[in-house]
Amino acid sequence: MRIEQIGEGKTIDEAVEIACGILKKDRYDVNIQILNLPKKSFFGKLKVLAKVLISYEEKDQIIIENISTNSNKTYIVDIDKLESNIENKIDVEEKPKIEELSKIKIESNVEQKIELNLQKDIIIENIDSLQSIEEQDIKEYNLLIDKKIEIFKSNLSNIMKSMGYEKFSFSIKKKERNTVIVNIDSEENMGFLIGKRGETIDSLQFLISLISNRESENFVKFIINCGNYRKKREETLKDLAIKISKTVKKNKKKIMLEPMHSYERRIIHSVISNIEGVFSKSIGDEPNRKVIILLSKKN
Repeated sequence: MRIEQIGEGKTIDEAVEIACGILKKDRYDVNIQILNLPKKSFFGKLKVLAKVLISYEEKDQIIIENISTNSNKTYIVDIDKLESNIENKIDVEEKPKIEELSKIKIESNVEQKIELNLQKDIIIENIDSLQSIEEQDIKEYNLLIDKKIEIFKSNLSNIMKSMGYEKFSFSIKKKERNTVIVNIDSEENMGFLIGKRGETIDSLQFLISLISNRESENFVKFIINCGNYRKKREETLKDLAIKISKTVKKNKKKIMLEPMHSYERRIIHSVISNIEGVFSKSIGDEPNRKVIILLSKKN
């Protein structure tokens, strides 16, 4: 007789333990078939519980009680062995031939081998349903990103109009899943919007990012680029890092740069790390954190 039990849990191991606990069986004594893998959505919530089916074969038994007043013993008899010793005197149907009996025996051995293999291997089913769940999560996530982009564009547009800009448009570039670059295209002078060393555009970027992300746990990083400003600023910082490193090695004195945003400091550190004889580190607290470039100890 085949005994089966379904178990569910946050993980495969937990589902197996629950099912085995119900049947009071060790996990190594049962066959394990995975029906559902645990699945989390992009938002970190468990969307599908792990689901397993465990089973094992149990021989049919009958219990014979001794009704004698002098004994209270109980005997357990295996039905399979009992039937092999009883002669069937009623001819309900013809007995199978010897060739058919051998065939049945061979087939039963094959089934036994399959059962043994199932104990070693895990069967995974419903892969198609899991893939559809993942596709649904991706679709929901993309809709969330698109909604945040529209909020960001709307707020940025209102601020730019209040600053006196009239003719401008936005183009969107998605970089990875949680980063969105908003390019401002305009024939007007964007110097006022950018501000000194990009302070104005960085402040707008920070402020509107907070507004766009306040209704959701999934934070999207927005970067405002205007007139190819970011690329030009990056090239300027790289040239500055190379020039300062030469000065440090020549004068053998450390040089401290002006306060910078974290992404600008990372550009400086990246360049300095590839220059022999100098190294860099950041000191101070935000928003006045600075990069200092020093001579290596070997020199």
